[in-house]
Parts: sequence; C-alpha cells; structure tokens
Amino acid sequence: MESKSLLYEKHPKYLGYILDPEILSNKHIDYVINKGRKRLDLLKYIAGRDWGADAGTLRLTYTSLIRPVLEYGSQIYFSASRTNLAKLDRVQSSAARIITGMRHSCPTDLVLFEADIMPLDLRRKLLLSKYFL
Repeated sequence: MESKSLLYEKHPKYLGYILDPEILSNKHIDYVINKGRKRLDLLKYIAGRDWGADAGTLRLTYTSLIRPVLEYGSQIYFSASRTNLAKLDRVQSSAARIITGMRHSCPTDLVLFEADIMPLDLRRKLLLSKYFL
C-alpha cells in the first residue's frame, strides 16, 4: 500500500478473537483462560472468608464479569479440542468453588449444581442452537 510493505502476523486479533491458521482456537482459548483467571482473583477478593459477599452476589459477579469472557466466540469453538475446552471448564469450576466455598475434592458437577451454574458445554450447545435458529 503506497509502497509500504504490510506486516504479516500469524495470529491476528479481529473483533477480540485471536485467529489462527489451523482454526483450532488454541491461541484464543489460552488468551481467554488468562483473562478469566485474572478476573477470578477479583472474585476471590470479594469472597473474603470473614467478611466476604454472599453466594448470590458472587454468582452475579461471576455471570457478569467472567462468564462473558469464557463464552465470547464460543460459536467458533466447535473445531477446538476437548482438552482446550476442558481448560475453560476448569476456570468455571474454580469460580463455582469460590462461590460455594467447596473444596477441590468435591465433584465438579455437584459444585456447579450448588452454585446454580450451567456447565459451559451445555451453554455452548444452547447458544449455538439459538444462533442457527
């Protein structure tokens, strides 16, 4: 363009989604996980042991600050591997454990039920069905 060479970027960011040539969403999922973990620190801070917020406030904080980050671009995740999607599920289960105060030895399904949070794979299917309908 006007005798200037364009820079090549292997993983460009477009509309907040990191594209990769393999269409596996690896780079974007890693970016989302790091962003979600930073926001988990905020949730931990709000959930102080002696003075912290109640479970309803923590759940509302999760659904407004962390879950949108985990779900952004989920329509493209159909080509992502199960291990990458499991990383996203771990971030959500960490948030559910903070909300409920349960230990890591408790089953994830029980923790999500107690926190009243739908699993991410079901939400992805629900969002995808709404998107295509």
